[in-house]
Amino acid sequence: MIDNDVTRIVGSLYKACSIMQANRRRFLPIVTPEDCGILAVVTHADILEYFVATFREERRLFDQPVKELGIGTFDGVISVTGTTPLRDVLEILSENDFSSLPIVDRVGRFDALYSRADITFLATATDADSVVVNLSSSIAEIMRQRRSEEPLHTCSHSATLQSVFELFADVKFRRLVCLDNDYRPVGIIAVRDLLCYFIN
Repeated sequence: MIDNDVTRIVGSLYKACSIMQANRRRFLPIVTPEDCGILAVVTHADILEYFVATFREERRLFDQPVKELGIGTFDGVISVTGTTPLRDVLEILSENDFSSLPIVDRVGRFDALYSRADITFLATATDADSVVVNLSSSIAEIMRQRRSEEPLHTCSHSATLQSVFELFADVKFRRLVCLDNDYRPVGIIAVRDLLCYFIN
């Protein structure tokens, strides 16, 4: 958690958020000016938790839908099916600078979320040849091999900023998949997107 001493040492919470945004960092060490000793490491989730605790009662500020506020990715959301090879999934992530991709069923309904941070395909490889084999495996097969699974958190495409704040307060999500009335993914909100909204 962020406390007043930590934010004073940083200079300001705004400055910390700006540094993280400019350098595309998920965390920021807080150091003392005297000896550069590390006091804490602040993450996107820590800062958002502070915002939630400070502003969650100001409902009038947060009644607009997140899509209207421009929070998250709603245009050009790309999804893949379970049969898509891992190689293609990684290529889509790289080409679009995405951190995750929704996986949908045959009729386009949300089924799972693959994260770039998931390196199961490397962890299960025994040599270079098995890495190549894993890259050819379907994303559904790779997902079945995962040892731990990130909980899936979703919201309506018309969710307000207030409801997203409340959900974060309850479950501390890292990513939120926005679904339409047919359970199809139409947007993704990351903790970083929420922070960028506040500092911009």
